Amino acid sequence: FENMSVNLDEVTQIVEERPGQDKAYIIDSSKSRSELDWEPEVSIEKGVEEVIGWVESNWNEIEKSSLEYVHKA
Repeated sequence: FENMSVNLDEVTQIVEERPGQDKAYIIDSSKSRSELDWEPEVSIEKGVEEVIGWVESNWNEIEKSSLEYVHKA
């Protein structure tokens, strides 16, 4: 995470899988691209920058949130 100036290994820990968690999130936009001529409006790099900015702007509220995962079926 170069944009955030942190080493991912230093700020994460591996934990057991959550109930209901998908093993992978696979996003394939090829059908939308071919049938609807859809193209993304925001590059992945710009999107990541926007997410980082949002987190920085909302960090005080994020810190107040519970870290406990609640699975909603």
